[in-house]
Amino acid sequence: MKRVDEVNIRYVNSLGINCDITVPLHGKDNLMEIIRDYGYEDWGECRGRAWCRTCHVSINKEIDDAIMAPEKEALSLIEHTQVSSRLACQMTLNSSFEGLEIYYLGDDLL
Repeated sequence: MKRVDEVNIRYVNSLGINCDITVPLHGKDNLMEIIRDYGYEDWGECRGRAWCRTCHVSINKEIDDAIMAPEKEALSLIEHTQVSSRLACQMTLNSSFEGLEIYYLGDDLL
């Protein structure tokens, strides 16, 4: 039985492997920290400041998490973005993430 204080998300990592994650909703973690802390990626050189763009992902649905100016600016510097592109470091976990699928796109800056 699913608890109401957690969400289930699927992360498809840089190797194309599906990683199903059940995450407690405690309101302080961003998606980059969660994926890093669960050991699925080693990213976040800028420590979540939207500078390095190593946590570029695509998501499969609308979520209740607005894209703010720093993220918009960082995404504008990435050559290959999608309509659903986000920076995981700028996504604050909330209940709308239930069933979210996140696909690693990486950075294309180097």
